Amino acid sequence: VALLNAAEQDADVVAGLALIERLVEHLDAGHDRRLVLGLETDDLGVRFEAQLPVASVPAARPPGMAAEVGFGATPAGKAIRFSHRAPYDDIDSTYEAISAYLDSKGIEVKENFTEEYVNPGVDAGDVALEIFIYVQPK
Repeated sequence: VALLNAAEQDADVVAGLALIERLVEHLDAGHDRRLVLGLETDDLGVRFEAQLPVASVPAARPPGMAAEVGFGATPAGKAIRFSHRAPYDDIDSTYEAISAYLDSKGIEVKENFTEEYVNPGVDAGDVALEIFIYVQPK
């Protein structure tokens, strides 16, 4: 998977996906859905990696590819999938519901989460946005 790390705490996830879209011309994108790996969340926002699944890692770095783009693997193992079908601006309520569900079931999960953008929408307010959210049990 191609990785783009958004270091800013208040980074816009939807805008980060637009940046990763520019990588498609450099790589053999083996999957049509973009991923976001949440690295850290606090009151100021979220730090994440935008990810573009690729069929294979290129043997040589494609010309023109930004230095902050790297290659790695998506998280592996069992996961529980949740859905968010609403503007990105409303995603906090989805994460609160996920936390409540996991707490009620006594399920402990790893720190990071993965978002798969089924329908990325045009901006953070798009009501057609659809995201699968994966959490991995410990």
